[in-house]
Formats: sequence, C-alpha cells, structure tokens
Amino acid sequence: MKTKKLNKGCGILILIFIFSGCSTTRDNFFSRTYHQTTAKYNGYFNANESVKVGVRKIKKEHQENYQKIIPLDKINRTEVVGRVFPNMERAIEKTTKVITMHSMEINKKEKNKWIDDNYFLMAQARFFKKEYQASLNTFKYIIRSYPDDNLVNKSLIWSAKCEMRLENHQSAQKTLNYLIDERKLTNQELTEVNIAMSEIKINNKNYEEAVVYLERAQKTNKNKKLKPRIYFVLAQLNERLKKGDRAIENYNQTIRSNPEYEMSFRASLNKAKSYVFSSGKPTSLLREYEKMLKDAKNKDYRDQIYYAIGEVKLNNRDTLSAVENYNKSLKSFLFNINQKQQTHFKLSEIYFNQKEYKLTYNQYDSILMLMDLEDDRYITTKKTHKDLKSIVLNQGIIYKQDSLLALALLSKEERNERIDDYIDALKQKDMAEKTQTKEE
Repeated sequence: MKTKKLNKGCGILILIFIFSGCSTTRDNFFSRTYHQTTAKYNGYFNANESVKVGVRKIKKEHQENYQKIIPLDKINRTEVVGRVFPNMERAIEKTTKVITMHSMEINKKEKNKWIDDNYFLMAQARFFKKEYQASLNTFKYIIRSYPDDNLVNKSLIWSAKCEMRLENHQSAQKTLNYLIDERKLTNQELTEVNIAMSEIKINNKNYEEAVVYLERAQKTNKNKKLKPRIYFVLAQLNERLKKGDRAIENYNQTIRSNPEYEMSFRASLNKAKSYVFSSGKPTSLLREYEKMLKDAKNKDYRDQIYYAIGEVKLNNRDTLSAVENYNKSLKSFLFNINQKQQTHFKLSEIYFNQKEYKLTYNQYDSILMLMDLEDDRYITTKKTHKDLKSIVLNQGIIYKQDSLLALALLSKEERNERIDDYIDALKQKDMAEKTQTKEE
C-alpha cells in the first residue's frame, strides 16, 4: 500500500517537474518536445484541415470561361469569399494561437520548428480570403525571419502570387527572376515559378514568351491534374499566335492527358478556330462534330458544337452555312451565356461586313442584355450599340425620303396604283394574322 502511494507521489512529482520545465523561455528537451508536439498536432493540423476544406470549396465553385484564355489555377477566380471565409478565419485563429502560446524564441532564434509552418499556413489562408496585402506581409516576414528555412522558396513564390493579384507585375517578375537566377529549386518549385511567369506574360499579351515559360513548366510538372490545363492554355496561346498546327497538337495533347469531360469537349471544339491557320483539311473535323451532335451526353452542349461547325464553314468562306449554324447555336441555348454572347458577336461581325446595319444592331441589342456590367468589353459594346442605333435611324429617314421622292416622280395613275397595292398588302397581312390567331 505504501509502495503504491510512493509510486503515485513520485509520478505526480515527475509530471510537475516536466510541465514546470515546459516554459517557452527554457531551451530543454521537455520544452521543445511539448511545444512542438502541441503546435503540430493541435494547432497546425486542425488549421491545415480547415484550409483544405476551404480550398475544395473554391475549386468546386470555379467555372471556366472558355471564350477567354483560362487561368492556370482555379484559386479565387470567382466570388466565393463568403463561403470560404469561416474556414480560412478558423485557420488564421488556430495558427495565431499556436504562434502566441508555443513560440520559443530564445537568443533571437526560434526553437520550435513548427512556428514557421504556422506562419506559412496563416499567409495562405489570408491569400485564399483575398487579403493579398496581409498575406504578402506574412510571407515577407517568413523570408526575413527564417532566411535558411526550407519554406523560403515557397514563400517567395507565394509572395510573387500576391504581387500579381495586387497587379504589381514588375515586383512579381523581379521576385520570380531572383528565384530562377539565384535559388536552387525543386522541380515542383520550378514548375510554379514558370507558371507564374507565363501568367504575367499572358496579362501583358506577350504570348510568345508565355508559351516558352509554359513549355518549361510542363517539362518539370509532375501533377497529373495540372498537365491538361497547361496543354489547353498552350493551345489557346498558339491559337492567338495563329500557329494552327501547334495549337491543334496542344488540344490533342489535352485530350490525351485525361482531363475533366468539359475541358476535353472544349479542346475538340476549339480545334475549329485553329484549323484556318493550319495545314489540315476540315472534312475530318466536321465528321467529328457531326458525331458529337448525335451523342446523347452532348445534348447540353449542342450550342457550342453548332458554333464550332459555323467556324469551320466561315473559314471555308461558306458564309450562308456559317450563319445557319450560328443561328442553330442560338436556338440550342440552355445555360451557357458566354457561348451565346460569343455567337451574337460573331453574327454581328458578319452582318456588319455585309453592311446589314439593322441586323448588326439587333445582335448588339442581344449582347447588351446578356453582358455583365463588369465585363471589360461593356463600355465599347455599349458605344458601338449607340452608334449603330444612330446609323439605323438615319438609314430609315433616308429610305423614307427616297420612297417619298420616288412616289412624287410617278404619274398620278402610277402613284395611285402603287398606294392601292400597298393597302392591299396591309389587308392581306392583317387577314393572315387573324387566321393564325384563330388556329392557335
């Protein structure tokens, strides 16, 4: 009995001794072990899980706009901040608590190896909340405070990403060049750096250099999900550079890389745009699209397929068939507003070149009804719409005056006959409308 009490007492004394030694100001085995374990498994682990949940939400909500060059990641490209805010805020709170309670800075050196990881996770959570300046400040703090740390390269890459989102492209490029020229990078880091550089070049519409950086990124990339996205953007860039054969090959590489169905589908359709700049023939492409129209799983995408057929027909200078397929695209519309806008723009371009200004105006009328006020093209589209309205009104006045002048030059008998014909035509039209109403 006495032995048991003695053992129990010794155990309590040992625990008291251990925890009394677990101060954040004492550099000993017990302190380091306790604070590192708590920092990793209590704070950091839970914060990291919360960030993962938030990032999954961001990626799930992302919607591609294939009418533009798609982004090279799915992060913060759409407005989902409110839905991920609680996840990221929780992560920030957890990491802040870990840093406050478990940091062991002794003689200006951090003894808890998990503190830098908590700062890094905090910075990422701020990035995902679109708090780019706060995120940037935290990444810079890591770089200053832990210059020999394995997180320095990652922090430099993420600080460049922050600068890009803040539209400080020169600062971002300077950081990325430093990484390429001065730092030893892993394949994953090199991939991220080259992708970030290509994004800067794309924003500056320097597509030639963007292609160079993206091709470098693909060589070091080991991420299977990223692979088709890089190929797809390469195809879009080569398409804009009018390198048709290269673009078509990139679209085929996209399809072979096993992407999501919609990306594979769009890669097939986008080959129509590249065909005009390629050495290929349209026959096989049209057969492919006709086959896609018959496939039941493409029922919701027929507007896009008809548009692609229209592109091929227009490139073959068969404008009549092109317009017919563009109109089929509009009639097949279900939910893709971006596609509908693109089709109206294409028809407006055709009608304008044919000097059919009334039809062009009608297309712009439809475009403005669909277009978001925040769209970069909104101001110019609205101005063109206004100018077209003025042209159409003036054409109407001129036509009316020309008609009156032509009537005035006729003899009385001819003039009366022309007026009687016009009245008869109006009566027939009225009767036809009444008959149609009764049938309905």
